[in-house]
Parts: sequence; structure tokens; C-alpha cells
Amino acid sequence: MMQQTVQDNRDIEVMTVKEVCNLLRISRSTFCRVTQNHDRFPEPIPGTGKRFLYPAKEVRKFAGLQ
Repeated sequence: MMQQTVQDNRDIEVMTVKEVCNLLRISRSTFCRVTQNHDRFPEPIPGTGKRFLYPAKEVRKFAGLQ
């Protein structure tokens, strides 16, 4: 999925929480623990409304896929 960033209107590939969970093969509750306990996990993109969207490139880097 593509999303424009609020800061500079760049199009970047983003992932929803469900997509991140599927990529990492973890449950939603484990996802909550991962985001709280790992400093390297990327922050959600600000200004994306009610849904938390994460930069796909950084999530894949965290997962060791890049």
C-alpha cells in the first residue's frame, strides 16, 4: 500500500499492523510486546488517521529481509 507522508508529500510504501504481523509471523498481542520492547522497531507514520501505518522498508529491515 502507498501513502503520502504529511511532512513532504512523498509516496512511500506502508504496512498495516496486520501486514506486519503476517510478515513477522506473530500474533497481534506479540506485536504489541515487540513494539514496546524493541527500540529498533520503526515508529508508526504520524498523521495517518486512526490506523497505524508503518514504513515497509524499515519493517523489512527490522525483520532482516533487506
